[in-house]
This record gives sequence, C-alpha cells and structure tokens, in this order.
Amino acid sequence: RGDRLVAGGTDTHLVLVDLRARGTTGNIAERALESVGILSNRNMIPFDPGNPEVPSGIRFGTSSVAERGFGPREMKEIAALIDATLRASDAPERLAAVAEAVIALAGRLPGYPVTQ
Repeated sequence: RGDRLVAGGTDTHLVLVDLRARGTTGNIAERALESVGILSNRNMIPFDPGNPEVPSGIRFGTSSVAERGFGPREMKEIAALIDATLRASDAPERLAAVAEAVIALAGRLPGYPVTQ
C-alpha cells in the first residue's frame, strides 16, 4: 500500500511501519486502529524525527492472527483494513464500515476458545 516497512520486509512477526509519508503520527494511527478493533502500538522508527510522545511509526505483531489460522489471503485483507483505517481516521462513518469488516473477518476464523 506504499508504506515503508522499517526492516525492509517481514523477517519476524513484528512489522514496524514508517507513517511519515502518510502525514500522520503513531498516536493518531494507534487510536484510529483501536477504534476499529485492530491493535497496534505507536512506535519510534530508527532516526525518528519525532519523539517518544509523538512517534513517527506504528508496530504490529502478527503472531495472534497466525495463531488463529490467518494466512496470506487474510493478511492481505488486514493490510487493506489498516490502509482504509488510516485513510479514514477523521471520517467516523467510514471507520464504522471498517470496524464491521474487521468483525466479519475475525468471525471467519474465531480462534481457540479460552478456558481457565
């Protein structure tokens, strides 16, 4: 989707995305993504021109979705949902539509039941 992955690829389950080209910050992205049900962490990137309070990146971990059985097809859907969220971070009606799509995707592969 045109974002720069800081590591240059996906060598681990962690993905660090440089948001500067989007003109947004990790704080804004984190809040928007959380509002649609996608968890992430605002994160500084190497040589970040921002600061720890307002970083230029966002970090995702893929282990939880992989554990649920999500594969390459679902990962592409997740990337599209992340992109849609970041493009619509100031449009509540569009964010609501993304949230519905997140719920639908999660419902297709609900994961393992949690027991105690």
